Amino acid sequence: MGYSRVVAGESAANGPAVSPKTRSLSAVPAAAGPSSAYVRGFDVSAWQPNSGINWASHYANGARFAYIKATEGTTYRSSQFGAQWAASSNVGMLRGAYVFATPNTASGAATADYFVANGGGWTADGRTLPPMLDIENNPYGAECYGLSQTAMVSWLQSFNAEMVKKTGRTPAIYTNVSWWKNCTGNSAAFGANPYVPAFWPSTNFTGPGTLGASWKSWHVWQWADAGTFPGDQDVFNGSASALTAFALNRSESVAAPTSTAIGHLDKVAGGSGTVTVSGWAADSTTASSTKVTVTVNGVATSVTASSARPDVARAYPKQGRAHGFSVTVDAPVGKTTACVTAFPSSGALTKSLGCSTATVANPSPHGALDAAKVTTAGVTVSGWAIDPDTSASIRVQAKVDGQVVQTLTASANRSDIARAYPTAGAKHGFTGTVLVPSGKHTVCMTGVNVGRGADAAVGSCKTVTISASSPRGAFDSAKVTGSAVAVAGWALDPDTSAPITVQIAVDGTTVKSVKAEVSRSDIARAYPKAGAKHGFSTTVAVPSGSHLVCIAGVNVGAGTNAAVGGCKTVTR
Repeated sequence: MGYSRVVAGESAANGPAVSPKTRSLSAVPAAAGPSSAYVRGFDVSAWQPNSGINWASHYANGARFAYIKATEGTTYRSSQFGAQWAASSNVGMLRGAYVFATPNTASGAATADYFVANGGGWTADGRTLPPMLDIENNPYGAECYGLSQTAMVSWLQSFNAEMVKKTGRTPAIYTNVSWWKNCTGNSAAFGANPYVPAFWPSTNFTGPGTLGASWKSWHVWQWADAGTFPGDQDVFNGSASALTAFALNRSESVAAPTSTAIGHLDKVAGGSGTVTVSGWAADSTTASSTKVTVTVNGVATSVTASSARPDVARAYPKQGRAHGFSVTVDAPVGKTTACVTAFPSSGALTKSLGCSTATVANPSPHGALDAAKVTTAGVTVSGWAIDPDTSASIRVQAKVDGQVVQTLTASANRSDIARAYPTAGAKHGFTGTVLVPSGKHTVCMTGVNVGRGADAAVGSCKTVTISASSPRGAFDSAKVTGSAVAVAGWALDPDTSAPITVQIAVDGTTVKSVKAEVSRSDIARAYPKAGAKHGFSTTVAVPSGSHLVCIAGVNVGAGTNAAVGGCKTVTR
């Protein structure tokens, strides 16, 4: 349904001179749609010329009713209405007329008068459906036609009263729930009007979704804008006899067909970034396994309910035991609701098994930075970190002022962590020393994520102040070779990543200076920001006898020259 559209052979005098506007939802494939238990129909306007509609063929394919556009506002009458009305009648269809409302151009009463005068009447002949008002988004301007919610409700009441006065029948209302909420304030004043909701799903055809506050049920559902029949695709909420009673304005109940799907949602359990949904589902007419759809946070996951459930077999012997399901899906952290829909073997007319809420834990790493202590070697950090997705030790990154300076493995035994997190175990502690230049700095630890989640801060950052940054390193070896001593080790200064100079002293006297620029991959791993070129290896001559060999790093920036490791005694 919708506003008037100018078509070939129809002059602007017969309707507003506007370009056709494209609907936002695409056509639904013919294979999809509501249950075949509903009575099929469609609605058309001048946009579907009568010459192009094979009414007999559509009747043969199951269409039993049609709504046909008669007027728009108080200035347009469809040139196709008379022919479409007669042709639908001739093949035996029930038919009704509708008017597209433009509340900003005419009053409700005037719109009703023009509608009735141009095809919008009703007679209790069992073939004429109640006249219908198409009230929806304004295709020509402001969504609510410039009317307030109060004014729109008054307009509808005026239309209603005039239609009852002129035809003796309360008109049906076609609308969508979004417009109804925005433009009437979700009025609950029109429960006596038959309801025709517009709702075009892409996969779930169990019903027209949320209804306007005036209604607890629906009569005709427009479920697609294209399909097997011309124009929009409709279904009537009831049987063929109920459709006839609807046309006669009798009180035969309108009841939707029932689903053959059965089942139960047993449990929704929250995990780390996931929920696990379990239960059973079957079809009361067959022993074959059927499908269920689990919807979490708007994302639907389809699975076959085929795992063994002896309890179901005992309760439903004809269905057997292959009807259980358990599926784990990603879910947002916090309170999360999971809903389950069961499908019968036919795939149509599904059944809701309900919804349940669980608490989902954060799947990212967590822990604590217990201490960041300034030492002569740098800043020693200690703490613990775990990832909910694994019991294995994880890596942690030490950051100074936002930059990663070292990566550690949180694998030290922490019995307190094992007591707090028994499934994780004890091997989640970390300790390490990082180089930090002089000045005030922020030290933080980040847990490296495993599985679901993302890297995350481990505890709170700590602020440290380094008064001066002197060289540091290690004096690895001093070995006599002939008349000389071969010395090796490494040295660096936190104030630079460049190689520094080391001085070799024998018995307190400096005898040689060299650059510590030999590549040491172990140093690069321990101090990533400093790099690898901090090793030294050289020889110095020594006389016979016992001697004390010491190494000193030459300072860069703040600080002073400093010993690199302890001195070593050699005998030649």
